[in-house]
Amino acid sequence: MATVKVKPLPDGTSLRGSWQVTKSGGRVSKHRKKSAATRRAYREADAGDTLYIIRADGTVQDVRTVR
Repeated sequence: MATVKVKPLPDGTSLRGSWQVTKSGGRVSKHRKKSAATRRAYREADAGDTLYIIRADGTVQDVRTVR
């Protein structure tokens, strides 16, 4: 079971304000909008994976187990 996260790109990148999807620590994709990143994260997640949605300030917005 993997961990899938939607989180902001780190400061200092040229795409500040953009979002990334990671799975088990590796980046899967980058997106301009959080909603697009969230949709991609659901597509990447397999049954039993844990999905974390992280706010721009780094706090956890939502945690879900994918069925």
